[in-house]
Amino acid sequence: MGFFQKPRVRYHIKSTILVAIFAFPAGPLFCKACRESFEGIMTVGLLTSALWLAMWKGNEAVSGYLDSNLSWQKTPKKRLIASTIGHSVYTILAMIMMHVVGMIVYNWPKSALSFKAMVNESIPALIITLIIVTFLTARSFLMSWRQSAINEEKMKREVIATRFAALKNQVNPHFLFNSLNVLSSLVYKDADLSAKFIKKLSNVYRYVLEVQDKELTDIDSELEFLQSFTFLLKIRHSEGLNVKVDIPKNSGYQVAPLALQMLVENAVKHNVINGETPLNIDISTENGYLVVKNNLQKKMAKKEDGTSIGLANIRERYGFFTEKPMTFGETDGFYEVKLPLLKLDK
Repeated sequence: MGFFQKPRVRYHIKSTILVAIFAFPAGPLFCKACRESFEGIMTVGLLTSALWLAMWKGNEAVSGYLDSNLSWQKTPKKRLIASTIGHSVYTILAMIMMHVVGMIVYNWPKSALSFKAMVNESIPALIITLIIVTFLTARSFLMSWRQSAINEEKMKREVIATRFAALKNQVNPHFLFNSLNVLSSLVYKDADLSAKFIKKLSNVYRYVLEVQDKELTDIDSELEFLQSFTFLLKIRHSEGLNVKVDIPKNSGYQVAPLALQMLVENAVKHNVINGETPLNIDISTENGYLVVKNNLQKKMAKKEDGTSIGLANIRERYGFFTEKPMTFGETDGFYEVKLPLLKLDK
């Protein structure tokens, strides 16, 4: 579909005309005998234009395919090797096809496909290909480098936005009001539990401040923070909330800071919670993914905002570190979110 967009169509028409114009005089320039007649000039000129177009557009297509499947940033050696092999193979095949066309259209002798003839005729083609490939490779590398710089700048903006969103989600009047409300009732009932509540609350706020400058954090630290966060929720919702974590320690995996907290908070925010119909949240790993799953018992009173924004925020952050997709959705009475497990080299 991208080929038929107006800017792309104009580019292909313009480049085709320019290549044909510059290529036409190159044929007679290399072939002295062809300059003896107008017919010879036209014949070799048209063939040269066709050859240049085949080399240019074909190698451009090869370069575009490689750009889509091999990244300069991630696999520069593979990209360079694949580029060299791909352009060379295409050039040889294009030369053979041009000679076959010459035999059919211009009645060239079969000797035109001989090894000696192919070698002699390949010298101009190789020069053309070298020029084309050098240009395409340089363009591809520079565009890749430019995109990398754009992504880096975009990531910086995302990190800043994430810090703000994290602080806004955690250090907000609503969360603090609920926590202090619970604490005020605990003070008169259970002094020990009140002290533990205060400690967990301070752990939550301290962790938020610690990770606000981080792009990733180890999963053990995130789960330790989540334990403090869910403790506060459990005090408020009692038997109406169950959070089960089944992830081995010291796994070496990393996660986006506060991602799990946002998912648990979304589940609590959008579902009915009471002792008769408890909300059960399971956190585990499965086939290279971190899975957060809860039973669905949606609130009907009013629609809460923030779910799609929170999920989009998490997906954007993960998109900088892996090509594996983050998935989420409802299935068989459950809501499930799958985050790619990250294990990056330090």
